[in-house]
Amino acid sequence: MRPQGYSLVELMVALTIGLIILGAVTSLFVSSKASYNTQQGLDILQENGRYAIRAMSDDVRLAGYVGLTYDPIKVSPQIYSATFNPSTSACTANWVNMGQPIFGINADSPTDNPNPYTTTCIPAADYKAGTDILVLRHASNQAMAAPAANTIYMLTELDRASFFTGATAPGPASNPSAIHEMNIHVYYIRPWATTAGDGIPTLVRETLIAGPAMVAQPLVEGIENMQVSYGIDTTVPGDMVVDSYVTADGVSDWAQVVSVRIELLVRAPSTEGGFANASSYTLGDITIPAANDKFRRGVYSTTIMLRNHRKT
Repeated sequence: MRPQGYSLVELMVALTIGLIILGAVTSLFVSSKASYNTQQGLDILQENGRYAIRAMSDDVRLAGYVGLTYDPIKVSPQIYSATFNPSTSACTANWVNMGQPIFGINADSPTDNPNPYTTTCIPAADYKAGTDILVLRHASNQAMAAPAANTIYMLTELDRASFFTGATAPGPASNPSAIHEMNIHVYYIRPWATTAGDGIPTLVRETLIAGPAMVAQPLVEGIENMQVSYGIDTTVPGDMVVDSYVTADGVSDWAQVVSVRIELLVRAPSTEGGFANASSYTLGDITIPAANDKFRRGVYSTTIMLRNHRKT
């Protein structure tokens, strides 16, 4: 018996069924890929937000730390007039100031531009309007065995501490004693990450290095906004209990600050097809209007007590 082939109708039915199956598989793949991209973006958003909060919290806790010395007020002189590398300026005069271990600049609207360091360490193009600036000063949390040239240190003893620059440390007046590198960190938001104009907002830390000089260190990409509130103890005498939270503009005496509240608006690394973000966000004293774009965002916040605060 001569073998029979498929009829045209049978072939068309088979092709139709095949196309239906292929379409279902393709739709499943596209849906799975979209879900994967969404979840990956959320994971990165959460990781960046948590890392930024953790890094800043650890640094805030160290504000005012002066090694072996039991009280920052024992650093004498409180202000060290170091000569900075002329190619990289300090943010202001009298920048090495343990009399002010914490300081802030407040932006009170999404378009406010209060950056006071445009001619020194934070150029205008490197600062994102509507974001706060946080300054922290403390000794490093590790003692140094051998100081290096052109670096600012603190010689700390139980009842006193003093600054010096360079590889030769002054002789301690008492024992025990330890040498700690001076740390100054300025946190702010830059509107770009690796290339000016790339549009990726980034949390940056301006930090004191050998030179002495200040240098920008990008920390976390996708940080769109930072707002900082300060818990102040206005009781006389102080009881180390927060009486109210205020912006930097509301702090009349930085020695009254006993805690810091940090709020960050974090953006996903890429846009998401089929998603529209029409949400506004309130951080601190400002409300950030809806961007009406395709980026997912999240708000991360924490409150940190100052461990080394001493109300004078």
